[in-house]
Amino acid sequence: MNRWLLPLVAAVLVSMLAPAAAGACGHGFLPRADLGLLQADALTEASGLAASRRNPGVLWAQNDSGDLNRVFALNDRGEHLGTYTIAGATNRDWEDVAVGPGPEPGVTYLYIGDIGDNNAVHDLKYIFRVPEPHVDPEQAPIDTTLSDVETISFRYPDGMRDAETLMLDPLTSDLYVVSKREPAVRVYRAPYPQPVGSTMTLEFVASLAISSVVAGDISPGGEGILLKTYSQVFYWCRNAAQSVADAIAAAPAAVPYTPEPQGEAIAWDSNGRDYFTTSEEPAGIQAHLFVYRRPPAVGVGSPGEGAATDETDALPAPSPFRSETEIRYVLEEPAHTRLVLYSAGGRAVRMLLDAWQEAGERRAHWDGCDDAGRPVPAGVYYYALETAHGVRRGRVVLAR
Repeated sequence: MNRWLLPLVAAVLVSMLAPAAAGACGHGFLPRADLGLLQADALTEASGLAASRRNPGVLWAQNDSGDLNRVFALNDRGEHLGTYTIAGATNRDWEDVAVGPGPEPGVTYLYIGDIGDNNAVHDLKYIFRVPEPHVDPEQAPIDTTLSDVETISFRYPDGMRDAETLMLDPLTSDLYVVSKREPAVRVYRAPYPQPVGSTMTLEFVASLAISSVVAGDISPGGEGILLKTYSQVFYWCRNAAQSVADAIAAAPAAVPYTPEPQGEAIAWDSNGRDYFTTSEEPAGIQAHLFVYRRPPAVGVGSPGEGAATDETDALPAPSPFRSETEIRYVLEEPAHTRLVLYSAGGRAVRMLLDAWQEAGERRAHWDGCDDAGRPVPAGVYYYALETAHGVRRGRVVLAR
């Protein structure tokens, strides 16, 4: 059972006196910024939110119980992009949505949690998994159906629970469910691969000294964990060697949050840098999309490598990945190019490129191995793309 080293009051005081760790554990967050109203008229009880991994600038949301079997796509201005019916699913009490890897390498999935149970009367709970569709963040709203839906059926090992938090660990593809109503909420794990066609029993992994947890998310790189109550947001920093249970055994930081009318949704952005929140619409109060951003970084680089000249415009895809990814970049003119991968601790892992290249679009492949051909552990890795004009840096996430 998890025991925090510091009481919550002390954690809150510490967070008020110093910037809370975030993402790479080096920056705090700014007060919220209003991105606009949620413009989907039917999205009136948004109880879940997740950033797309396939479509930059796109978010997914769903209504609470009593709605149809559908999710909504919106952009980071709150504009409605489409209504997506989940074929063969029923919305008994959908409470959260997560996005990340799944059974098919290189494919990202939507995970929709039918996990609410206000009176704790349902023995079985369900998570619906479906490949994430393409969505243009500037498209006119569409109405379509998503097929190839799989149902993960589960029960708890210790009785029936009400829950509103579903999270996906991008490093392991394990799913996590956090209960809501206990004085000390309980955290459960559904290890990957989750069975389809049979019922699994979740594994109890931790209890946390907070109550009324209504939302949560694990960052796309796996290094940040957020849990939200109606009045606070708690943050845990995690290194690549830790499990989620190991990470949340530490005392959390309380990061900025301005309570909403009935705020039950939180999501990291697709870069794992900032986080979004939104609310249901009690008494007809229209919901807004808010973001809590980090201050601009002085420099971006792998640990131990110093500051970079700029953030990279290279793009790793897919990320997270299991077997192979590629880093795409553009050279404006011919140059000697050096591309090196580093571990989170700053150790050089793999020299991908050290050669003269002509101008144009270029791609470098990485198979998840070091220079000796040995597979490296799952985690966050940083790359430095060096030319005579400077260094551009970024990161890629390896899942095993």
